[in-house]
Amino acid sequence: MIPEHRLAVLLDQIKHAQIAKCLYHNPSTSPSLFSDHMCDRSQFPLRTMLELDQNIDEVYSLEFSHDGRKLATCGKDKDVLVYDTSSFQILYRLMGHNGSVPYLTWSPDDSKLISCSRDSRAKVWDMASGQSILTINHHDEDVTTASWAPDGQTFLTGSLHGPNRLCLWSVEGQMVHSWQIDYRVQDCAVSPNGQRLVVISSESQIFVYNFVTREEEYSILLKDKMTCISISKDSRYMLINMAPKIKPMDKESDKEIGVPCEVQLIDIETAEITRRFLGQYQGHYIIRSTFGGADENIVLSGSEGKKI
Repeated sequence: MIPEHRLAVLLDQIKHAQIAKCLYHNPSTSPSLFSDHMCDRSQFPLRTMLELDQNIDEVYSLEFSHDGRKLATCGKDKDVLVYDTSSFQILYRLMGHNGSVPYLTWSPDDSKLISCSRDSRAKVWDMASGQSILTINHHDEDVTTASWAPDGQTFLTGSLHGPNRLCLWSVEGQMVHSWQIDYRVQDCAVSPNGQRLVVISSESQIFVYNFVTREEEYSILLKDKMTCISISKDSRYMLINMAPKIKPMDKESDKEIGVPCEVQLIDIETAEITRRFLGQYQGHYIIRSTFGGADENIVLSGSEGKKI
């Protein structure tokens, strides 16, 4: 007996096979079966369309709001800039930190923005008014990362040192939970389904927690350092940027030299590395990567080789 809907299943498999072979595939629509599918290279975004130069110093991090209407940037100059993406005019210049701002992140509904600073504080900003509505000052050292829970009612902050290195907060500023850890928090992310929290440390370890029970499920020790983490929308994979522990120095400038590194795609359920992406250079700076494309079928990474 031929299984029910067998033809539909086979046609769907053919579509996915064509997408898998398409190097520049980015559309959200399904390809037609009336012809062989192949996206043209010219349709892929390869050219610089606009240059924003309103930050006074180095830019460390940027993030589009989920609805795509705003873009927030932060960096060495202590301010956070929020742009209207319809015109790329500045909506807000958020001032209030006393140190550089290495990281920021939007709330799920885009109504709030968290900024993390080397002044040992994290601030929550209201995007309707551009005003600071909450300051987290319980950390003893740099606040390196933050991550929202999917419901937007709580968020995490991570720091390098002190008794409160990884904390969960309510939007009213009450500490909901503090993990008792002895490692330095480099980055963290909550899975979109709200089931897991993944934390990477400065000591080359990945820690996976059950976000509901707050208990650690497992940890992974890697040979290289890590700089950032992203989790796919289906909560199945984590994307980890790797950096060498020992970085060569340029004799003339006395600065670290970027060397070839990799981005690892790790299955959260099995803790196995499913794919390695090679090509980006990393040494002196924190390089970030992320999922991209219509169906997250693209991996994007910065590089010290002046390329993306």
